[in-house]
Formats: sequence, structure tokens, C-alpha cells
Amino acid sequence: MQENDSSTSPELLSGMKLHGFLLWASLGFLMPVGVLAIRVSRCEKFERRIRLIFRVHVALQIASAVVATTAAAMSIKNFDNSFNNWHQRIGMVLYGAIWLQVLIGFLRPQRGCKERWLWCSLHWALGTALMLLVVINIYTGLLAYHNMTS
Repeated sequence: MQENDSSTSPELLSGMKLHGFLLWASLGFLMPVGVLAIRVSRCEKFERRIRLIFRVHVALQIASAVVATTAAAMSIKNFDNSFNNWHQRIGMVLYGAIWLQVLIGFLRPQRGCKERWLWCSLHWALGTALMLLVVINIYTGLLAYHNMTS
């Protein structure tokens, strides 16, 4: 993205807005709701519904990854990808972390297995880092958009 580019077309601007909205919907809504769903499953009153809540968690996380992939593909296709700003760099790290998290989720060891604590720690740490990077990247994206449109 170039700063203060007076040749920024309305199509490019609407594409940027759609990109931002899709990523907000994915990483700012679907993913956190999925995290909250699995956290709620630890409450005593929800123990009987843990399988349903787990499936909701998985469905929301997969939907989030698919929407994020759509937005990333749109970014690769339509925007300048010189990686000369923090938003683009963090975005690539986030994209890799999202799919690594999906892979880790599918490689989940069974309960009671001695590797389960390591998996839980890795899944939690990566997810927490991912959510922190999402917050940072939302602000760097808004700043890049502001610089481009000012």
C-alpha cells in the first residue's frame, strides 16, 4: 500500500473495505466466539453438552479460517504485496498461524494420553499469540487505510 496515492480507485478502496470486513468477521468475531464457546464448556452446568459445544467451537474456527483465507486470497490478488509495511508482514504471520492452529486442532491427542498436556499448551499459546496479533493487525490495517485515503 502506498501512502497518499491520489490514483487510488474506488474499486480498490471498496476491495480494501471488504478485505477489512471479512477479516474482522473472521478474526474479530467468529474466532473469539469459538474460543468463548470452548471456555464455556468448562462450566459445570454445561458439562453434559460438551460434545455439542466442542462441535460449535470447531465449526466456528473452521469458518473463521475459511473466511480469513478468502480475505487473504483477495489481498494477494488485488493489492500491492511488497510487504513494506507492518500490516502486510503481520498479516502473513497471522495467516500461517491460523492454518497451523487448524492443523494442530486436527492432530489433537486423545484425553488421558501423556502428550495431551503438551498439545493443550501449544494450542493455547498459539491461539493466545494469534489473538494478540489480530488486535495489533487491526490497528495497523486501519492506519494503513487512513494513510492511503488521507
